[in-house]
Amino acid sequence: MTETFFFDSYAIIEFLQGNEGYIGYRDKNLITTQLNLYGVYYRFLGINPDLAEAMLKKYEANAVNIDTDTIKKAATLKRQNKRMSMTDTIGYATSLRYKIPFLTGDREFKDMPNVEYVK
Repeated sequence: MTETFFFDSYAIIEFLQGNEGYIGYRDKNLITTQLNLYGVYYRFLGINPDLAEAMLKKYEANAVNIDTDTIKKAATLKRQNKRMSMTDTIGYATSLRYKIPFLTGDREFKDMPNVEYVK
């Protein structure tokens, strides 16, 4: 069975840009949120609109809904860690909800449990 990871915006961007650190995740299952897709779409829209559209089409089925418990956990984490973005805390809480590793290169998450940190 293929392992599943939560890809945050950072991970998706690095993956799409061909960062060698993310090559090993090519055959993994991924989930994300629509908020993360927004971040990636926004990033690529000004650089390569065709890539932005292709990414959105490819990954929209991988976006999971955000439930109330996840919102509560994310908001609590954000209150404790002001430097973390709302989207990142929601993503992290979502990874906990699904009991899968949170894949990121964001330094705020480097030493946290349940994080697979790849720069």
